Amino acid sequence: MKGGRGQYGAGFHSPAVSRDIVVIGASAGGVEALQAVVQGLPRDLRASVFVVLHLARRGPCALAAILDRAGPLAAIPAEDGMQPSDGHIYVAPPDHHLVFDAADRLRLNQDLAVNGHRPSVDALFRSAAMAYGSRVIGVVLSGSGDDGSAGLVAVARAGGLAIIQDPDDALHGSMPRRACEFVPDALVRPAGEIGPLIAHLVTAEIVQPAVLVPGQDPPLDIVGADAALDGALWLALRALEEKSALNRRLARSRRSTGDEEVASRFDELADECVRAIAVLRERLELAAPARPRPTTVG
Repeated sequence: MKGGRGQYGAGFHSPAVSRDIVVIGASAGGVEALQAVVQGLPRDLRASVFVVLHLARRGPCALAAILDRAGPLAAIPAEDGMQPSDGHIYVAPPDHHLVFDAADRLRLNQDLAVNGHRPSVDALFRSAAMAYGSRVIGVVLSGSGDDGSAGLVAVARAGGLAIIQDPDDALHGSMPRRACEFVPDALVRPAGEIGPLIAHLVTAEIVQPAVLVPGQDPPLDIVGADAALDGALWLALRALEEKSALNRRLARSRRSTGDEEVASRFDELADECVRAIAVLRERLELAAPARPRPTTVG
């Protein structure tokens, strides 16, 4: 890969570099959107492209072959330890996170699911932001849920650029719509316009200051940097949501029989879960303070 890795620190200014790391995430409806994007990428693209699509955890994946046929760039399944090259598309395999190591190599792992997904868009985006900073272009395409939104914030806060498929152009608009809430200044385009836009942005040199203010913590905290810890916290959050919902149901059931004392106790247990959920969400979404707090169960 060209250039040095992303750095952080008060007063640090990066040298002039190109945006040569393109990370793309998609879910439901993403195959069609990805095809539209890669069709618009030039054969001589001076960047590497990395793709995460939510997939079934078992069985073969034909996405690399589909994207290879869709446009001029070679698309291949990512392999652990692979050294990426410009002008290639690397596709995360099923049931594996795709991240970067300190030697500019690709790493595949089966750490805990992040926000319920493995591979996770957030894991890819956060790893790219931490490794390459302002060299990154993050792209969120069609999908359901909100995987990729927090990761796109990490990309933007590290000095990278955010692109989002127009939700009205997506087959499933909730993922790009959520990303727009996270990163309201992102470039929003139909899928067919994103490839040429990436090609244009890759050619522009950038000189950007670090986003840190002296005395602040780095923009990516340990939660966003460690996919295993991130996944464990998301699992804990989901478990608490289920426990809260169960206690609410039990409270309603006991209240329907006239047992207000027991019903109140179940409500108190649910309230405790809600408070714990708020703490976990604050940690998990530390990189996205502008996002409206999601509604919790219960």
